[in-house]
Amino acid sequence: MRKILCLTLATACMVSCATMKPTEQFSIAVFMDYRPYADGGFFISPEPYPGDYISLGELRLDVHPAKVPATGAKVRNGGGKFEDAVYSQQSGVSGLVTYPIDESKLLDEFVTKAKSLGGDGVSSFKCVVIYDSVYQTMIDHYPLSGLIIDRL
Repeated sequence: MRKILCLTLATACMVSCATMKPTEQFSIAVFMDYRPYADGGFFISPEPYPGDYISLGELRLDVHPAKVPATGAKVRNGGGKFEDAVYSQQSGVSGLVTYPIDESKLLDEFVTKAKSLGGDGVSSFKCVVIYDSVYQTMIDHYPLSGLIIDRL
């Protein structure tokens, strides 16, 4: 009986280590303006292209925002890309500031790469925002993807 009680208490202590961090409600609006590219003759759409085309391939581009030391902050673990978030308990709070990326720059980088591959359009375009796995409030990266096409 004593062993069962000790085991139960030990299990309860181990499970109770997790903490919940309260967060406030926030909204993020992302608008990608396709008009400058459409005016230049470049097709881009989240839907499949309805006309005839030659498929050149699928492009995936992962864009990671810059993370630089905050003014007067000391960066732990060298501030490397793969800082240990589990054991340091400081991912995103260790004196690094993440700079947001303008949506037009994201789209411009993707379109430039698509044009360099010989495409004059992107169908099934998708852009997602991936947040930091620990705090869920800092942007970790933006994966962009789409089918590069050459319209006939």
